[in-house]
Amino acid sequence: MEKKYIKSKNCKDKSYILIIGPSKIRGGITTVINSHMEILKKRNISFKIINTTEYYSGRNGKNLIVFLGAVFEILSLSRFPDGIHLHLSSGRGFYRKFILFNLLKCKFRKTPIVLHIHYGLFPTWASKFYHRLWAVKMLRLSDGVIVNIPSFKKEMEKKFSFLKGCIYVLPNKIPFPPPEKIPPRKFIEPYHIFYLGYIRFIKSSQFLLQAIEKACLNNLPFKFTLAGPGGDVRLVNKAKQLSCKYPQKINYKPWVSDEEKRELFSCADLFIQPSSTESFSIVTYEAMAWGLPVIAVKKGGPAYLLGDNGVLWIQPNSQESIYNLFLKIMNNKVQFNSMSWANRERSFELYNYPVSEKLLEIYKLIFRQ
Repeated sequence: MEKKYIKSKNCKDKSYILIIGPSKIRGGITTVINSHMEILKKRNISFKIINTTEYYSGRNGKNLIVFLGAVFEILSLSRFPDGIHLHLSSGRGFYRKFILFNLLKCKFRKTPIVLHIHYGLFPTWASKFYHRLWAVKMLRLSDGVIVNIPSFKKEMEKKFSFLKGCIYVLPNKIPFPPPEKIPPRKFIEPYHIFYLGYIRFIKSSQFLLQAIEKACLNNLPFKFTLAGPGGDVRLVNKAKQLSCKYPQKINYKPWVSDEEKRELFSCADLFIQPSSTESFSIVTYEAMAWGLPVIAVKKGGPAYLLGDNGVLWIQPNSQESIYNLFLKIMNNKVQFNSMSWANRERSFELYNYPVSEKLLEIYKLIFRQ
């Protein structure tokens, strides 16, 4: 007997959006949508979130179990959504979502589907011929695409010209306001440079470590704090070795509490983000909110967040570029105070951006809500 589905628009219940997100813990569209939940409920929109992966669970089989659970959950749905909001990534995650996308298209043929793509590795990944073929198939069948930064929209329109007019920019919601007060900064030698995040090849951490080692060998007037929850074993071991070799100059912390993080932000002179694959980089926003000048690559999330007044740009994947910037700072060719206040002011603009209202506008256009 054919199964009957309940059509949402004929119900007295709220409008119903199905969200296919990555992790039930954090990351991607789960974090984005959770930050908007209250206002969306007030606007008469309800959600169902189906998780498809474990956040950074690695290759231990958990992703497959969670993915199969998502397939079963979709097959079990008995109510037509008014719209489907599917978070899309690159690599293996893309092909998992490709399977789910086609399953959803078969089950809910008339329901519009919007793909939400963050910057990250997607542009590079989708440039490869084989991956591009599958990406084109999926993008053509979608009813719209959401990206999180304006430069990514331009890049997507260039790579996939058929998407012109169908791409919407929705910055990630900033989850917390800037601190009300920040300590005055002296910006005197030795300059304290702070990095917070995973130490991974994909985040260009090897080039940062090489530049730091060279700065220590040449006895430049800097001290460095590297903090984060781990990363690639070779690079983490390298960070530990440098910390032991130069204990007066390098402090490696494998994990920091919220209180320790606030203390590091308040006592540092600069923050460095060497990655060229950052989708949005909330940690860069945190540094800005604390009034720290930022060293970063002009790509992805940091390029959108920082503007041009509070940042020292470096070349992607370049130890030499980072080291030369250290020399520039040492020679007092940087206006630290003006950069500090520029980032502080920009952080308030980012926090007050009406992301929730923008999301509702996109839903109205794509889902005809």
